[in-house]
Amino acid sequence: MSESEHVKEILAHERIWRRLYDRAKVALDRFSQQEDGGRLGYWIVSDDWGPDFLQIEVTDLRLLQRDAVRALKRVLDDFPGWQIAMFIFALDTEPPLPRMGLLISDGRVYNDLKREYLPEEVRHITYEGI
Repeated sequence: MSESEHVKEILAHERIWRRLYDRAKVALDRFSQQEDGGRLGYWIVSDDWGPDFLQIEVTDLRLLQRDAVRALKRVLDDFPGWQIAMFIFALDTEPPLPRMGLLISDGRVYNDLKREYLPEEVRHITYEGI
């Protein structure tokens, strides 16, 4: 592959990544804002490292609700081969939460939540069938 072809490939990937970023933000903003009343609700990691992947750090646990996850899953319908990882990053818990989250990929939601650390209102949410 020539250098110009490689640059074109990188730029095409960046355009797709940006569209996915923008659509994921619209979907998430229905449930929580990136800056929600002075408190960070979530942030989308704004670096495109190359893989077909979008990373979201979640501080507002309302984003674990089925409707929010379903909205992200629908966004991915238009981006075959891409994935969204949602990592829980609750800043105000003591002790801090262990690393956990969800992966949305290939029309499925893969769950790596450590439920015993989650508040009761989100502890029993399931993602089958969404």
